[in-house]
Amino acid sequence: MAGGVQYVSGGPDAEHEYFPSRAAQRVRRRTDAAGRYSSASEYVRELIRADEKSKAEERLEALLLEGLQSAETELTQADWSEIRQQAIAQVKARRQAR
Repeated sequence: MAGGVQYVSGGPDAEHEYFPSRAAQRVRRRTDAAGRYSSASEYVRELIRADEKSKAEERLEALLLEGLQSAETELTQADWSEIRQQAIAQVKARRQAR
């Protein structure tokens, strides 16, 4: 890769990951003996998880703003039932994903 640095993560199934020089330096700092991550792959996976979390938070914020800007309505017993069923389904899905 022109202008880049090859960085190989450890492990039996080592993957080749390419980063621009400045990014490779940052990855090395994060994955050295004093760093938080044991490999470049672990660091990249954490970055992806953080990005996904950030996108989910942005989506939630947009939905909350949309709700706040919409017309007010009274919640019926059916509305509360549906909300409860959705919450229970989400908890069950999270437990199964573990």
